[in-house]
Amino acid sequence: HPQRRPRPLPRRRRTGDAMTTALEGLALSRVAPDHVRDAVTLRNACADDLTRRFGPGPWSSHGSLPTTRRLARDKHVLIARLGDRSLATMTLSAHRPTVHELAWFSQPHAPACYLTGLYVHPAAQREGIGTWMMQQAEAVARSWHSAALRFDAYVGPAGAAEFYRRAGYVSRGERTVMGVAIEVFERTFSITQ
Repeated sequence: HPQRRPRPLPRRRRTGDAMTTALEGLALSRVAPDHVRDAVTLRNACADDLTRRFGPGPWSSHGSLPTTRRLARDKHVLIARLGDRSLATMTLSAHRPTVHELAWFSQPHAPACYLTGLYVHPAAQREGIGTWMMQQAEAVARSWHSAALRFDAYVGPAGAAEFYRRAGYVSRGERTVMGVAIEVFERTFSITQ
């Protein structure tokens, strides 16, 4: 079926010293395995956009309903919605992805939250949603008493490594995993009881 593009968000505007934004009504919720269609649609819209802009690459692969249902059973697949519009998705887990090696991180054996598959619909990018999603991922990581939020990004123009560096995430270096160049990132937290 044809992809629905979200209506454009109102542009952010400055009022006095405070930044007001159209994201005030954004809500994040966990998706049940039987309700993952929006997460798949978001991922596929991002894959198509990156392929159009940068050519075919590892970012071009589409998600499927069966695979995403399985993810939603084993991990936390989250969707950000503004009203009835699904604008972003991400997956969080306390289990390390098999492609990550513990030795890459500053506190290898500390409990961590792993972020995979952060996608913001192309029509809603550059509106602060990616930053908001990362703030939500950190809040979840802290609520799980994790010592770190860990994730990776593709190396090169199709990747979001520069966004993460600007946001203050610490690069733990570039790696090649299964022939794909990635940069690994981490933000550590002090664990309080």
